[in-house]
Amino acid sequence: MDAVRALPGEVVLKPENTYCGIGVTFVEPSVADQVLRDYWEEWQPHVIVQPFLEAIESSGDLRILTINDRVLGSVLRVPAGGSRLANLHQGATAARLAPTPRQLEACRVVAEDLNPLGLYLLGLDFIGEDLTEVNFTSPTTIVQINRVNGIRADIDLVDELERMWRARV
Repeated sequence: MDAVRALPGEVVLKPENTYCGIGVTFVEPSVADQVLRDYWEEWQPHVIVQPFLEAIESSGDLRILTINDRVLGSVLRVPAGGSRLANLHQGATAARLAPTPRQLEACRVVAEDLNPLGLYLLGLDFIGEDLTEVNFTSPTTIVQINRVNGIRADIDLVDELERMWRARV
């Protein structure tokens, strides 16, 4: 409740243990305590609290997929009309958008921190220039990245995995 009340505007609540936008909801900081308690009871033990970023409505959510220290590609996920969810399984569509230099630098810094922990395949999500999420349990979108960019990031992924394996043997 304190995290929700501390934000100045609309808030996004995300269950940490779901995927594809399941359980994501939007509330005002003045929402009734009971609404937050009920949400917590349904989605505990961890809920992510983020400020709502209006850019989701105008520009969508950019997923940048990386392996090791390489960017495999990116895809813009545009919410369906009337929705704020940029998840492809929630009706969003895939479009081409090249990452900005700032987004690419964020990818480099995150990979530099997470790769030594054994987290090599990462899906970094950006709304505008803001990094909103780092996915490492199921960093999807390689099919959409291939389609909208006319590339074969899946081949690049396997090539990099083989290179990494040879370097360890």
